[in-house]
Amino acid sequence: MAHCAGGYSICSVRAVLVNMIYPLLMGRFVQAVDMSKSDVLKAIKKAESEASDILEAANKEASSILSSARADASEISAKGRIDAEADAQDLIAKTRNEAEKAAGKTRKAGEKNIASIRSKGEQNQSDALKVIMASFTK
Repeated sequence: MAHCAGGYSICSVRAVLVNMIYPLLMGRFVQAVDMSKSDVLKAIKKAESEASDILEAANKEASSILSSARADASEISAKGRIDAEADAQDLIAKTRNEAEKAAGKTRKAGEKNIASIRSKGEQNQSDALKVIMASFTK
């Protein structure tokens, strides 16, 4: 290993230079490490593999979340249809009851009118019979 004047090794000088150039990216006491090309390639491949694994896991989780959301939406939709059908049946029953009440009132009023007409007709029956008999006798 080559040494600089003052007893510093090249690695320690390189570490100082790295700390001076990239102070925000590196810690104060981080030293640069000499790596061979094969070590660099291995590190890159390892990082790519880890990134691929992370991406695959994220895709699986996204797929799972999407499936769960679809199932929840389907369940909510089915429940909404059931609730809407129940509400519609309640509305139909209520409307039917109101219509039956209105029809009952109309029927009672009609029966009352018929009874009144019948009563008046019966009262006038004897007068009508007299008028008819008088028309034959003339």
